Amino acid sequence: MGRETLRQRERRAAHFRVRHEGLADRAPVDAATVQRCLRGLDKHNCNHFGVRACVRMELDGLHEPPSHAWCGGTRCLLPWPAVGKRTTFIAYAAWRRRDPAVKQLIVGGADPTVSEAAAEGCAPAGLRQALHSVAPRSAVYAVAQIACDACGARPGEDGGAAARCGPLLRCAPPLLRCAPCGCVCCERCLWSTFCEPPQSQSEERGEVRCGACRASLHTPGGEEAEEGAALAGHCRAASRASCAASAFKEEAEAAAEAADQEADQEGGGADLDSDGSERGGDAALRAAWCPARALQTAVPLPTVCGAGLRVLISSREGHAGAGSVVIDGAVPEPLLEKLDALFASLPLAPRYKCTQGLNDRAYFCDAEGWGVPIVGTPIAHMRFLLYAEAGGGLPPHVDLSRTDATGRTSTHTFILYLSGCAEGGETVLLESLSLGKGSVRAAVTPVRGRLLLFPHACPHLARPVVAEGLPKLLLRGEMY
Repeated sequence: MGRETLRQRERRAAHFRVRHEGLADRAPVDAATVQRCLRGLDKHNCNHFGVRACVRMELDGLHEPPSHAWCGGTRCLLPWPAVGKRTTFIAYAAWRRRDPAVKQLIVGGADPTVSEAAAEGCAPAGLRQALHSVAPRSAVYAVAQIACDACGARPGEDGGAAARCGPLLRCAPPLLRCAPCGCVCCERCLWSTFCEPPQSQSEERGEVRCGACRASLHTPGGEEAEEGAALAGHCRAASRASCAASAFKEEAEAAAEAADQEADQEGGGADLDSDGSERGGDAALRAAWCPARALQTAVPLPTVCGAGLRVLISSREGHAGAGSVVIDGAVPEPLLEKLDALFASLPLAPRYKCTQGLNDRAYFCDAEGWGVPIVGTPIAHMRFLLYAEAGGGLPPHVDLSRTDATGRTSTHTFILYLSGCAEGGETVLLESLSLGKGSVRAAVTPVRGRLLLFPHACPHLARPVVAEGLPKLLLRGEMY
């Protein structure tokens, strides 16, 4: 075993001081550092919240969010969910869906219950231990749920929250209204359900539930109450096709609001001088995409005769790929032919990374709504992948999420196969990133018109294409 480096020793010492909070020497954060940290969160940069930095910072201070977040509470791209006008680092990161930063702040000892209504926090006993004992994604998901799914109750709407929360008692502001059930209860009671062991087989450890009726808070950003039951827990997923209409309606309304904003920039807030060719079109084309979504109408996805759905990983399993499915015949042949013609008209982008896997890529910004018949919404970053050389594949990896113009963060990857492979080229969903015995959960053979859907966090790989399977062509994108 090699000698421990200075950086490793400092990290180990910082973790020890966090676990023993009395040893952490935290200092107030000056205004310049606050703005630098918040701007970093806006730009997906969480380097300011490493454990060595967190142990020296006062993480639970209340700060004014950037002007583009609050917007005077009137014309904002996303509704401000926090209680009050000031927020903490972890609440702002959760609202912006910066999950890596939320994870680092939890590790650094941030208190997710601090707000203007509870400046000292309202954490129940054992919350810190519970956040560190569950899987990191469960802790991050719980913080995001309360930040995004529970809004501050208006004055006079408490509805006897202290009595409705029942045996949890010790209820205190802030009072929150749970999105799926509409009950008003205190934040302490919500976090108490997270710390409690499951009370029935339908509940999971580390799950946030309403303190009054124990309804599960559903996926951050969801609308309908019935989604709460379908999407309960961090590892459960429902078919996005079933709620594509409501999700698309929400995106269209947000895009229309963005188009109406009194901004200095043209084209719905896009920088027309930037070079966006590597993402599929220039900035002017991407600017046209936002208003184009507002013109669409939210309609259910069309039914295709002969389409069949096969579940690869059950939504009830505690796996990162829970809810992965394959749909055969989901896209009609005329649309596949149009996609073939579209790909033929696009230039191939240069290969920037050696890890690209011997494939060529073409990018297209979906300003005309090509993706609506496929996944119910335009595809902002449409990517064609062409494997024209034998041996082309991808090693085990997980996909990154994207954030659209309205602030929504993608959750699932879709792959539409535009060609079939006689041999090789399978997309393999894995148990873990380490390839070992029993690691393969499902192998999907490329078939023209086959649609594969799986969560970003699901480990997967692309098996090398052999000569008999060339060429392999697919369309890839994200779902929200």
